[in-house]
Amino acid sequence: VLTDYQLPSGTGADVIQGLRGICGTPLCAVVLTGDTRPHDLALLAELQVQVIHKPFRSAALLAALGAASAAVRSDAG
Repeated sequence: VLTDYQLPSGTGADVIQGLRGICGTPLCAVVLTGDTRPHDLALLAELQVQVIHKPFRSAALLAALGAASAAVRSDAG
């Protein structure tokens, strides 16, 4: 899952939690955000997702996607 944190009707964290509940399996997730509020960052850390702060370079996005995918594979194995 690749999502922004601030969405029109909720947050990327809400999306990830909802999809994880529906799927019942680990999902790799990367959240893009310009948010630096400690509460929001703590929630994302609790969800164990990769976070990329805006603005970012494409290399950072590719690295985060790879790390998220590797984390899910190691959890499933």
